[in-house]
Amino acid sequence: MGRVNCDTVTNLNILREEFLLEINQACAMKNLSLTSEQSGAFLLGSLIGNALGLPAHGKPHHILRQFFKGIKGYTDEYFTTMVKTGLRKGQNSINPIPLLKSLTLPLSETEIARYLVELLRISPDNALKVANICFSYAQSEMKSEAKRVAEEVFGAEFINKMSRTEGYYPIDLITEYGNAMTENDAIELSITFFLRNNADYETFLLSTINMGGLTGFTGSIAGGIELMGKSIDNIPKEWIEGLESSEEIIKIIQLKYEK
Repeated sequence: MGRVNCDTVTNLNILREEFLLEINQACAMKNLSLTSEQSGAFLLGSLIGNALGLPAHGKPHHILRQFFKGIKGYTDEYFTTMVKTGLRKGQNSINPIPLLKSLTLPLSETEIARYLVELLRISPDNALKVANICFSYAQSEMKSEAKRVAEEVFGAEFINKMSRTEGYYPIDLITEYGNAMTENDAIELSITFFLRNNADYETFLLSTINMGGLTGFTGSIAGGIELMGKSIDNIPKEWIEGLESSEEIIKIIQLKYEK
């Protein structure tokens, strides 16, 4: 096995610190936070969505449908062209416990952005865009307000595309979003599904993930934002209990959950 280049590791650490500094500078003038309930719901929903989507991450819609037959819940038995994913049941992109312990609750906009950068390894710019939409929805409890902010941060073309593709079949819709195979496309797809959703939480989250693409991203972002407007009771019991380290996660984010 090749040895890790120490200079490469150092450069990655420096880049990470620059990311976090950029987030802090962008949010320095703001002093807003979610409620404790909204913070816990966002974190739990994002971790569940990430764990559900991770086995299919990077797989286009047609592969997901042909070989996976669609994601229906956690499993370590998914196959794609007869090759196991190698993931544990309910596993997240990273071990979330140290990250959760490092957060200040209730979440500020800075903390949401930092959390998304660390969990998903997305850019600070995109993390801040998602955090902006989270706050607009949390404060107004109206998706119309979240849509207005989405237009501000993503541009009018995003809203035009969302309107143009309304009513498209999944295979046509996902094509309009580049099969959600880039970070930007995956995030835009997540926000589109969130803004359009009128279904129950389970149907919504599985529908989003089963579009394929960077499903670890789409599941996490869509799952987190949508749950802020719902109760933890909307989550299937097996999704909470099947999440790796679920008891410790629930304890850290201080959500009340009865088995």
